[in-house]
Amino acid sequence: MAQRLSISISEELHTRMQAVKDNFKISKICQVAIEDAVVLQEAKGGESIDILIDRLKKEKSEYFKAYKDEGFKDGNTDALAFSYTELLSFIGYAKEDYSGTWDDKWAAFEYFASNNNRDKWSAFEAGELILNKDIDVDDVQMLSAAADMYFQSWISGVLFIWEQVKDKI
Repeated sequence: MAQRLSISISEELHTRMQAVKDNFKISKICQVAIEDAVVLQEAKGGESIDILIDRLKKEKSEYFKAYKDEGFKDGNTDALAFSYTELLSFIGYAKEDYSGTWDDKWAAFEYFASNNNRDKWSAFEAGELILNKDIDVDDVQMLSAAADMYFQSWISGVLFIWEQVKDKI
């Protein structure tokens, strides 16, 4: 049986949430956040390698969160400007079940992303635009990982828009 829990949020966040709350399930977001926090605390006990891997994945996700959020937002923005045929073409690259290869998805990004967002990806990879102050501009691997997170999230942002409209058009 599910248990009820009350949470408090700031007035500002509540106001912002009201404008977009129909786009997501607030309860599910809270459940995921609490689950993540519990897993992290359990992992600190060092019980198994699986727990360590889960914890490191979550830490990596948080480390690159700004790039992930930026990519998702930019993918949404680009997708909202796509025509019907552009959306269908994009899905052709990404594949209907979203199993397109990395090369397919990269081709879709290069073709469909706005010039500004392609330039932003390049700036992330070159270390010219840093969203996380902890990333060392001399660490090529971290810069590449940040750019990759942006790219993957851009794809997810476009696919999110497709999921919202595909059964309604």
